[in-house]
Amino acid sequence: MNTTKRIEYIDALRGFTMTLVVTGHIFSDCFMQDYLRGNILSYYHFFGIFRLPLFLFISGFVFYKADRYWDLSSLKKFITSKVRVQLFSTLVFFLLYCWLFQKGIIRTLFDIHKSGYWFTYALFIYFVLYIGIDITICRIKRISPFSNYTIIASVFIGLLLYYLINNGFMLTILTPRLTSLFSISKWQFFIFFSFGCFIHKYYDYFLKCQNYKYVKDGLILLFVCFSICILYHHNNNIHIYNYIYLLGLIAALLGILLVMLFFKANETHLSNSTTLGGSLQYIGKHTLDIYFLHFFFLPYNMSFVGKWLEINPNPLLEFCMSLTLAIIVIVFCLLVSRIIRLSPTLAYLLFGAKHN
Repeated sequence: MNTTKRIEYIDALRGFTMTLVVTGHIFSDCFMQDYLRGNILSYYHFFGIFRLPLFLFISGFVFYKADRYWDLSSLKKFITSKVRVQLFSTLVFFLLYCWLFQKGIIRTLFDIHKSGYWFTYALFIYFVLYIGIDITICRIKRISPFSNYTIIASVFIGLLLYYLINNGFMLTILTPRLTSLFSISKWQFFIFFSFGCFIHKYYDYFLKCQNYKYVKDGLILLFVCFSICILYHHNNNIHIYNYIYLLGLIAALLGILLVMLFFKANETHLSNSTTLGGSLQYIGKHTLDIYFLHFFFLPYNMSFVGKWLEINPNPLLEFCMSLTLAIIVIVFCLLVSRIIRLSPTLAYLLFGAKHN
């Protein structure tokens, strides 16, 4: 397939996923009720099965380019641009956030979540890890980048990291401060980044397979079964509990495939010429801006909503309220983004826009 041409439904998928991320943060950072956290019928737990994995999957899908070649010049150019955006820009917004919300910089920096700013930091590590695997294999096998060997090796290492982190091994060989500083627990999501590269490399095969009879039926059935197991894992079943992370991995991969198949099947309705498609694609093309900015606009201290939902549990109403607030936050982020981008220098430094 042509990897240089943008796929419209993938941009729409990016916008959808970014909307889900902000919606999830409305729940976790604004409502913050123990009942909602423990209620298996809460929308948060259902979308949580595949929301973050899908976001990282798309990052890997977009990262993959079949014609990319790692010589000294291209490697330096790529790493420099990623350092500027993934590290420098993240640090600027992180420091500004800590200052405005009066959070201790050192304490927050050594927190695993880093007040939400762990994602671009971890994504930079994924880039370095994947490139390292790619270059190593290319030198050993003397083949071009993004070969089958690289894809297989990255998926294998991703699975290994996922297993070692979830069973606690990686978190015990390092000190707590180091694991928090480097957000080691977030490295488990490298498998979804690698899976994105895998699907993009074999995209044509993916399209053929999804047309086979009963493939979609099987995916839906399996996803429902694994999701039910995860949502009810707290029922004192020790065997299931001990391996819930493996069930989570399978359910997340199934969820990713189903969402992607859904968007592929409806790509005509998600084109840039439609209102829904155009809106989602616009959000999808500005995910970095929204990610950096949305923490400043989240309606914190809305625990009264969570208390009301605790008394009047309604997952559908909970989701609609969270989604409405998320859309409002996204609109504000896009407005501020447009203002910042009026300055080419600020757009270059903060959002990685091309500098003329």
